Amino acid sequence: MHIIMMKYPTVFVLFLAASVLPGVASASSAAGGETRIVTAADDALTTVPYTVANGYALRSCVSDISYPVISSEAEFRGLFCDADTAVCNGHTAIDFSRNYVIVVTLPAVEVETVISPVSLQRDADNVLTLKYRVKRGEGSVPETHPTLLLIVDRKYVGEVRTAQVD
Repeated sequence: MHIIMMKYPTVFVLFLAASVLPGVASASSAAGGETRIVTAADDALTTVPYTVANGYALRSCVSDISYPVISSEAEFRGLFCDADTAVCNGHTAIDFSRNYVIVVTLPAVEVETVISPVSLQRDADNVLTLKYRVKRGEGSVPETHPTLLLIVDRKYVGEVRTAQVD
């Protein structure tokens, strides 16, 4: 084994790392001989593509949405209406036969508030986690429910969790 280690030290180190540390793999660059350790936890998350939907407002009769997923147009139209196009420059079309919507709403406020997506990732258990940021301005606005709507392809269906980050 000593001869193998001397002749192929990178291979031996990779073999040793793979056998001693379960759930760890390694990649090596042939040109530079660089070794990068990748853990199973890094590989377990998949970035999920989405489109931010614009041009919709929470209906005045709806005060809160307790679940983050809307999967049908009828359900969506029961909660949202088209916003004033003079304010939002139109709305984003949503094809519910191919997509669903992830929703984040905040309680009504009278200060300028924007919810921005940070990331949407799926783990090995098919759980999607939406991380978002809330930015509050200083300007006064009429009472509104800050809302974030993400359009997601149905091939990424799974349990959805939301988390506000700083």
